[in-house]
Amino acid sequence: MLNRGEMGSQWLGFIIALVIVTAIVLFGYTSYSSVSAKQCLFDQVGFEQQLRLDMDTILSSEGSVENKSYTVPCGVEKLYFVDYGSIDPDDQFTMSAFERLPLIQDAIEDRTGRNLFFVSKGRVDKSITVENISTEFPYFQCFLAIKGKIEMLIGEKDGVVMLEHADPKFN
Repeated sequence: MLNRGEMGSQWLGFIIALVIVTAIVLFGYTSYSSVSAKQCLFDQVGFEQQLRLDMDTILSSEGSVENKSYTVPCGVEKLYFVDYGSIDPDDQFTMSAFERLPLIQDAIEDRTGRNLFFVSKGRVDKSITVENISTEFPYFQCFLAIKGKIEMLIGEKDGVVMLEHADPKFN
C-alpha cells in the first residue's frame, strides 16, 4: 500500500503529464491551422496567376478557343465573372440573380472594376479584377466548383477573352 506522500507525488506527476500533453496538442493544432491557412492563400494566388496567364495566352492567339480546367482555391463553391462592359446595373432581371450576393450587386452598381467573385457558403469571400473579359447575355457567368474544379471555354474575340461553360448544359 502506498503512503499518503507517495500518492500525492503520483497525482502531481499525472497532472504535469496532462499539462504537457495538452500543450503539445494545442501547439500541433495551431501549427496545422496556420499551415492550412497558408496553403489556401497559396492556392488562391496560384489560381489567379494561372487564369491570368491563360487569358494572356488566348489574347495573343487571335480567334483561338481552349477548354481549360482549374482547381479552385479551398472552400470556394462558385466563381462569378461579370462583364462590366455590357452589364446594365439598371436591368432588374440581371440584378435579381445577385439578390443573395449584395457585394456583387454593389460592385456592379458602383462600377468598382472587380469582376471575379469567389463565393463560399453563400457569401462573397474575395473579389478581384481580371482584365479584358466578356460574356454573352446576361453578361455574367457563374461557375460551380465540382470536386474542387471548374471547366470553361476561353477564347479570343475582338481583343477580349470570351468565357463560357465547357459543358453546354450550363450555358
